[in-house]
Amino acid sequence: MKQVAPGVHQLTIQRFVNLYFVETGRSGEWVLVDTGLPGAAKDIIAAADKLFYPGTHPEAILLTHGHMDHAGNARELAEHWKVPVLAHPWNCLS
Repeated sequence: MKQVAPGVHQLTIQRFVNLYFVETGRSGEWVLVDTGLPGAAKDIIAAADKLFYPGTHPEAILLTHGHMDHAGNARELAEHWKVPVLAHPWNCLS
């Protein structure tokens, strides 16, 4: 994981897929942007726990679009963290 801007950390999973932990500006609050290919949920949860604190969760999961390399773990992570998944309706058609 690397910091790409203040409050923005990039995690590369499965060698070529990027997702982002973005702090909201409020202490301890963050969102997850994209979720990678299926099968990476445990790695994403572990990265969040390491970056923030064990048991942390985002305020929401934001999907840039509906392709599998961006949305593959969205359902599993949303159910684990009990948070909403936000995406434009047209993004879900691709």
